[in-house]
Amino acid sequence: MKLSRREFAVLASTSLLFAARRKVPVALQLYSLQRECKADIAGTIAKVGKMGFQGVEWYGWGGYFDKTPKELAQMLKQAKLKSASDHIHMDALIGDKFKQTLELHKTLGTRIVTLSELLGSRQARATAKFWEDGAQQMNEAALKLKPHGFRLQLHN
Repeated sequence: MKLSRREFAVLASTSLLFAARRKVPVALQLYSLQRECKADIAGTIAKVGKMGFQGVEWYGWGGYFDKTPKELAQMLKQAKLKSASDHIHMDALIGDKFKQTLELHKTLGTRIVTLSELLGSRQARATAKFWEDGAQQMNEAALKLKPHGFRLQLHN
């Protein structure tokens, strides 16, 4: 479906009005501001808060800008923002990294982690087995996360 800029603007503003009426918080995906985040994460988060957003979505597979979880949480608090979710890779949910992921997102207040993709070759993605194995991995990861109060999603 192809939309004109005007059609897109109407659709976006209608969605924002619906969200405001329903008190659905609107978060900004920080991936859309990669350069700005890398240059000045604190300043970028402050500006996002001033723009009227209620939260941010991290892209953890790109790193956390050499900041500690407490430093990131403080930036969010000062900007009056919530941590809506984070895009991660499956390796963040395995072994020692699982504990680090939990600690990070408990500190930030994130409750949703999103796998940015199921990793594998393009040829493997064309097979049912790839998706069956991926679903199994996701189910196992979701079961590990659930007792800690987290939900798992897959980015489309």
